[in-house]
Amino acid sequence: MAMQKAKRTVESEYAVVGTWEDTNITLTVLEHYIPRYFRNAKVAYYLGEERLSRVNRNNVTRIVSDETRQLLRKNLTNEIEFYEFCKQRLYLQYAALGNGKRFGEDDYLLMPELRGEDSKDDYEY
Repeated sequence: MAMQKAKRTVESEYAVVGTWEDTNITLTVLEHYIPRYFRNAKVAYYLGEERLSRVNRNNVTRIVSDETRQLLRKNLTNEIEFYEFCKQRLYLQYAALGNGKRFGEDDYLLMPELRGEDSKDDYEY
């Protein structure tokens, strides 16, 4: 019940819900769906990327074990479902921009990367 309400709220109240995981796609969709506020957002982002990349950087990272990943997937099923819903919506919005329009030559960078063989279940297209 709460999940459906959250999904309906995203659909009715938010023009775009993006992710930092897919920065290029998010910025492209924002530029097209809300141009008044996000015109040239990719240019602005990448001009300041060097400065932004140093903010809150964690230089000490550890590999997350498969056991930990499974435990998190088990305990965060609703959160993961909602995140995947928002991500799928973002990809659909991005795909809709391609109908009849041409993108720049660097837009090959916009497609998400698959993270290994078992990641097929992580993406819904």
